[in-house]
Amino acid sequence: MEIEKNIPIPTTRIKNNKHVNIARKMNVGDSIFIKAVEEDIGKYADYNRETHAIANNFANALRRLNKKATVRISRDDDGTLLGFRVWRTE
Repeated sequence: MEIEKNIPIPTTRIKNNKHVNIARKMNVGDSIFIKAVEEDIGKYADYNRETHAIANNFANALRRLNKKATVRISRDDDGTLLGFRVWRTE
C-alpha cells in the first residue's frame, strides 16, 4: 500500500431512477399520492409496511436533490389505509 497525493474526490452522482425523475419536475407545493399496496390495506402497523417505504423512498429522492419534503398518511372514514401523500415543501 502506498500513499498517493492530489487525487481528486469524485463528485456524487444522483442516480436517475423513477423517483428522481419525477422529483425533478416538482415545484414547491406539488404533491404525489402513493396508493396503498394491496397487501398493506387493512393492516394495523401502516408505518412498517411496503407502501410507507415507497413514500419514504420518494421523499428521500427529493432530499437528494436538496429539496425538502414531508409525508402524510391518508385514510378513509373507516380508518382503512388509502396510501401516503408526499409534498415538496421547499
